Amino acid sequence: VRVVGSVMDVTKERRAEAIQSAVYRISDAAHSAKGLPELYRQIHKIIGGLMPATNFYIALHDEKTDTLSFPYFVDEEESPPPPQKLGRGLTEYVLRTRRPLLASPEVFEGLVRKGEVISIGPPSVDWVGAPLMIQGKTIGVIVVQSYTEGVRFTEEDKAILNFVSEQVAMAIDRKGAKERLAQTTSEMQAIF
Repeated sequence: VRVVGSVMDVTKERRAEAIQSAVYRISDAAHSAKGLPELYRQIHKIIGGLMPATNFYIALHDEKTDTLSFPYFVDEEESPPPPQKLGRGLTEYVLRTRRPLLASPEVFEGLVRKGEVISIGPPSVDWVGAPLMIQGKTIGVIVVQSYTEGVRFTEEDKAILNFVSEQVAMAIDRKGAKERLAQTTSEMQAIF
């Protein structure tokens, strides 16, 4: 019993260290990435070190046009969707509820029966999404999903994705603001 308990404690400690390291690496990526596309790739790699992330995307909500765009989308089964009006998919559900979601097939079917979501894209075995929030405002959703029965997600994975999503949102916001400032400065210089 002591050996098993010790192994469990060490495993939890290593997991906590990996999560903390991921948070620092995301913050560092926000400063070091040359642009948003590079930042997205680095975030994907960091999340992939915490859980299976073969199928990973970041969806951003534009309040002005009320559309959802997918600036980073890596998926085995489908191509990146174009920007679109908000619908009734799982991504929009997380955006609306502002809560993380682990959608196993059973959970997904329950949400469909309640009329909360509709089926969009190829069916996944497990889908995990977390809101990207900045100062109480949801700017998007970060998602990992699996199409393989052997790759399943847990409540712990949902909690981890939700935990790092705050740092991801800040990194995206910071890098986006920096790019917008550089664009504005460039435009002003061109005018003068």
